[in-house]
Amino acid sequence: MEGESALKPSDFQFFIFDLDGTLFNLPIDWVAVRDEFAELVGEKIEGKPLFQEVERIASAKPALKQGILSIIESHELRAVDSAKAVPGAVDLIYSLFEVSKLALVTLQSRRVCDEILRKHKLLDLFEAIVTREDSLDRAVQLEAALNRLGVRPRDAFFVGDRFNDVVCARKVGVTVALVGRSQADEPGPDYNFHELAELSAFFP
Repeated sequence: MEGESALKPSDFQFFIFDLDGTLFNLPIDWVAVRDEFAELVGEKIEGKPLFQEVERIASAKPALKQGILSIIESHELRAVDSAKAVPGAVDLIYSLFEVSKLALVTLQSRRVCDEILRKHKLLDLFEAIVTREDSLDRAVQLEAALNRLGVRPRDAFFVGDRFNDVVCARKVGVTVALVGRSQADEPGPDYNFHELAELSAFFP
């Protein structure tokens, strides 16, 4: 673990997790998604953040939004049965559930999120679940999760796997841990774990 200070289980009672890439690996064929997306909207979106493009195109052509999201969800649903929990993820969630309140934020759809969590018997452990139906903006998702938990940003601990997770957590004022990748850019996370099992080791 790399971070500003030693992390103790008692430091936080409210935990927010990202889903895909943090708790689960969801094998979505994103190349096929982008190809179908591009065919629908009539322009290439290669190399651009997918959901930023969804927002951009939907703001200019609102009639296309549902079609775009339907394409994405169809591919997500195909991947649900093959979704694999990241090592240590299920045990960590159960351990934290005993002493904490948990929330989940994800750019997956609510249907996909529920199916994955239900399959792994985790659905009832999260007090708040915020999906792309609520917002495509991770900072807005975090604020919604905090509101549903009834907690101040400084009292929550967010675990994600992307640089945007760090940027948005900083914007909201939430302590953030980055899992599974190095973070050399600014702003950096408060904690950096090479794998989720390292975080799990802090909890009974």
